[in-house]
Amino acid sequence: MALYAWINTQDGESKLYRLAHYQIELVKQGDIAERLQETFSYNNSSFSTLSSCLYIAVPYKFLALKGADAQRIAQCLGYLSQYFINLFSEQGLFSRPFKSFNQRELDSYLNAGQYHEIIGYGLMSAKNRAVAQRAYLV
Repeated sequence: MALYAWINTQDGESKLYRLAHYQIELVKQGDIAERLQETFSYNNSSFSTLSSCLYIAVPYKFLALKGADAQRIAQCLGYLSQYFINLFSEQGLFSRPFKSFNQRELDSYLNAGQYHEIIGYGLMSAKNRAVAQRAYLV
């Protein structure tokens, strides 16, 4: 399994990293938000306002799994997403898991095929405005 982490900093710097086997590799930098937006299936979110986006990649061989084995992988992806949601929430970020993307376009853009991987899940994060509003009201 690997993580692809896109970070959009406050100064406008945008980088995409691949984290696997205890190594971090810079995959892309520059105007990444627009391209990720194009792979997203719906137009109800703007990647330009996100702080980060994580993509969980799984090996191609997982595609052949059926029944209980496939269900365990899906549960694992869900657990990882929930873990990151809680972790980001502690940092004042709102996170939302998603699977609504053009699989081929996203895998191609992230170069996932180079590592014999397919993106299994995404998690978008942004500053949690509700936390800021609660602090203001107190």
